[in-house]
Amino acid sequence: MGQSIQDFSYKDSLNPGVLSAETRGEIIESSKILETKLGYRVLEHPQAEKVENKYHANNVWPQE
Repeated sequence: MGQSIQDFSYKDSLNPGVLSAETRGEIIESSKILETKLGYRVLEHPQAEKVENKYHANNVWPQE
């Protein structure tokens, strides 16, 4: 298994070499279902349908 998110702070995760190649690969693979042409969905569609407040559940965050 790759590194745990608890192993480093968000700030540290931006530094080169902090995440292993395996962990980067796992992040890329698991985020593919959230990708759109405009950015990333907040939740996968089945989970978004279960959320009562759709404002955050159905948004797409633009790529920065």
